[in-house]
Amino acid sequence: MMIVFTWRIYPIPSPAGGYLHFGDAVVFMSALLFGYKVGGLTGIVGAVLADLYLAYPRWYISILVHGLEGFIPGLTRRKPAHLQIVAYVVGGFLMASTYFFINVFIRGYPVAALSFIQDLIGRAGISIIVGVIVATIVKGILPPFHR
Repeated sequence: MMIVFTWRIYPIPSPAGGYLHFGDAVVFMSALLFGYKVGGLTGIVGAVLADLYLAYPRWYISILVHGLEGFIPGLTRRKPAHLQIVAYVVGGFLMASTYFFINVFIRGYPVAALSFIQDLIGRAGISIIVGVIVATIVKGILPPFHR
């Protein structure tokens, strides 16, 4: 599913040489619906497969970045909504910040800063909103997620 969000919905080139996509929404949705194990695994497997498919040269960074992006919010699966929101923001911020620090060394500070803004707002922010909305709808419709 993450590959569909990443590949089928046209990935937008990033100033730092990567790409903007909304596959992170699937990571957040998985974390909310299934918890930290599935959220972390979805982040790792989905991001690495998408990066390899799209020939992103720094795919190995995705293992840590997107793994944590799914793991941290997944820890709050059965917690109050305000804690979940904080965990999603932390996960998205860690993703954007990690890419920022890597890009500072590869592309320089100005390009890394532009990419950070795109990753934080355009990628994490939108993905959090979409992931939470879809997960909330699924939880309301499917009985196993009512718990």
